[in-house]
Amino acid sequence: MPNLNPSRKPQPGDLIEIFRTGYQHWAIYTGDGEVVHLTSDGSLSGVSSGLSSSTETGVIRRDSLANSAGGSCYSINNSADRVWESLPIGWIIKMAKAMAGQTVYYSITTANCEHFVHLLRYGRKKSVQADRVSAIIPMANPKFSNVYDGQHVKTMEEEYQSALRNSHPKPGDMIMILRPKLNQWAIYVGDGDIIYPDSGRVVVRKPLFEVAESDLWCINNKLDSSMKPLCVKEIIRNAKAMIGQEIAMSEEEFIRYIRCVKKVGSSSAVTKKVNHATNGANAIGFAIFKIVIYTIVAALGIVMLLSAADILDVCLLPFI
Repeated sequence: MPNLNPSRKPQPGDLIEIFRTGYQHWAIYTGDGEVVHLTSDGSLSGVSSGLSSSTETGVIRRDSLANSAGGSCYSINNSADRVWESLPIGWIIKMAKAMAGQTVYYSITTANCEHFVHLLRYGRKKSVQADRVSAIIPMANPKFSNVYDGQHVKTMEEEYQSALRNSHPKPGDMIMILRPKLNQWAIYVGDGDIIYPDSGRVVVRKPLFEVAESDLWCINNKLDSSMKPLCVKEIIRNAKAMIGQEIAMSEEEFIRYIRCVKKVGSSSAVTKKVNHATNGANAIGFAIFKIVIYTIVAALGIVMLLSAADILDVCLLPFI
């Protein structure tokens, strides 16, 4: 079981590519010599029993790296880091272990071991070898069906959702919802609710699962390493104080201020930034007001000067 890159030992969260004859099996390293991986029909082969089958089942296994590699060469392959930002390592490991032991829908072209480990590391599925198979053999991509022996079999995304419902975020946690184009950020305030800016930039409070819908999410307190968070009570107070207000900054920046600024008030940085657009409009309005006043005063001054000149002419008329 040689590591093709012996100078780099696997670290928790790393994707492990295992080179079998004719294909690659994939696993995710969880530490202490262990991996979690998806195997078709519970076997160690990592591939479906055939391309013609429209429905297969797979088992998510927690195994040793040595056993999953089975004597084959392997390497660490986090190449998708160039395209996507990986989820927090602790979260990756938590979800991998939570899903271990579950039976899920398996398809060599749409839901294989490579799809599974990318879903864990990035929250998005990817399989280069599945794309190659589909390109070479179009019929290898059958019509999707996750009904097996008359029973519904969860997809890996559905099993991930089940794990999410048991993840129990803590009040004050930053929540990153994995949207197709741009991730959405919120602050968890307890009782299943989050506070976040809606599409109209107005801060609202809603249930997390109602907002996320079918999209995956994770706890991502990535800024804690560079900015010390406030105590939970202050974070919740800051978040609730902003409900109903319109913001003029990005969601991530807003949540960062809520989590790290001492107090949301008239003198705080967050309020200054939140009200930036309003303050700018007020400044422009006040400038226009001053111009109007100055114009009126100047006009009155001219009228008064003209009136004084007329009076002087009348007084001097007898002496002319």
